[in-house]
Amino acid sequence: MMKLKKILILTLSWVMIGAMGIGFAACDGETDSVSSNSLMQPSNDISSSLEDGNTVGGNSMQGDLSGGEHVHNWIIREGKEAGCIEDGYTQSQYCECGAGTLAEPIPALGHDYVNDVCVHCKGDFYSEGLVFTLNEDKDSYSVTGRGTCTDSNIVIPGVYNNLPVTMIGKKAFYSCKQLTNIEIPNSIMFIGDNAFDSCGGLTDIEIPNSVTAIGKEAFYYCEGLVEITIPSSVTVISEYLFYSCLNLKKVTIGNTTTEIKEGAFYQCQALEEFSFFEGLTTIGEKAFYYCSSLRSDIKIPNSVTTLGERAFENCSSVKNLVIGDNVTELGYYVFGECESLTSVSIGTGCETIGKMAFFGCANLKSIDIPTGVLMIEDSAFCYCSELTTVKISDTVTTIGGAVFMHCKKLSNLIIGKGVTYIGWYTFENCLSLSSITFTGTVAEWDAIKKSNEWTSNSDTLLVKEIVCSDNIIMI
Repeated sequence: MMKLKKILILTLSWVMIGAMGIGFAACDGETDSVSSNSLMQPSNDISSSLEDGNTVGGNSMQGDLSGGEHVHNWIIREGKEAGCIEDGYTQSQYCECGAGTLAEPIPALGHDYVNDVCVHCKGDFYSEGLVFTLNEDKDSYSVTGRGTCTDSNIVIPGVYNNLPVTMIGKKAFYSCKQLTNIEIPNSIMFIGDNAFDSCGGLTDIEIPNSVTAIGKEAFYYCEGLVEITIPSSVTVISEYLFYSCLNLKKVTIGNTTTEIKEGAFYQCQALEEFSFFEGLTTIGEKAFYYCSSLRSDIKIPNSVTTLGERAFENCSSVKNLVIGDNVTELGYYVFGECESLTSVSIGTGCETIGKMAFFGCANLKSIDIPTGVLMIEDSAFCYCSELTTVKISDTVTTIGGAVFMHCKKLSNLIIGKGVTYIGWYTFENCLSLSSITFTGTVAEWDAIKKSNEWTSNSDTLLVKEIVCSDNIIMI
């Protein structure tokens, strides 16, 4: 029994020695061969880029095992040069037996600028560290954030990762207080909502002609801006675009602009100059609210059809106003508290002078309500304390309540014969108004529906007579 065990152990030992011999003979013992367990595999990025490797060295046959030797069948994986912003890697090779060399990473070179041109990629200088996002079209990028960039003068590249940069994203530079200047390449077509919102230190920006749209509130509360030009390629001035840009003195827009939307220049208190071109159709609500330094004459072109409520409220330096013939309504408070306004010309297309339209225009001296106007709404000229002369055309049918309340110097008033209604307290506190001229007859005057206390809410009747076309009525 003991003899049988010895024979069995000896046989197993020879089998194991034979197997190890075959294993060592699998390769020819070249110095560059390594075991499959010790070979480091390339990273996923490198492996995926090298899947199309080629058999090289004229050795396309399987290893010749007739003499017990294995000839390596080398597969070469080409390397990739490092770029300015992308890492590269070295060439690698492998054999199916497990032998090979590992691709080594090559760090990105980084830009090296000489005269604002990179010596490696030949690209123009731009601020590094910005965040870029691939657009949905997969063919362009947006700059979407400041990232690690600490530059106060930011330069946006026209090309990133070999694709054009076409947009500045929503809130891309929101509240970058230290930002003073920004250079925008002519590849940019769109500037997103709130892109530079609350960049209080921004003083210098040039918008290229490639830009076709600027989102709402893009320059909201940019207190440092003094002057800006919107290119002709931009046709719409968005909502609250320059809200509270308190030091903005001059804005130049293209003659292709069709809309100035709600609050576009809201509270730009330093704004002194602005030109309205023919072709403009809409001036939105509060578009120039509290532009208290706007001292140039305002001439609204005939192309404008819509003039929003409170559009020029508290533009307290404007002196002369001309309204185009296609504005049909002067809305609520549209020129309210324009304290320096001395003359107004209302276009022939106007049908309604809205509530408080000229409320508190303290230096307005005369007003001619033209043919075509049908209604003068409540308090339209209330507190026009220097108003002395008013002529109301025969097309007007309604004079609302308190229209001329507190017009203390009003002394010369002509009311057209088309009027059918006069509202409450219309002439309250018109201390200088003792006589009204009516272009119709006494009968037509008597037919007018008048609210109680249409002249005054006091016991003292200031208006003493109505001069009609056929007689005088004493009241």
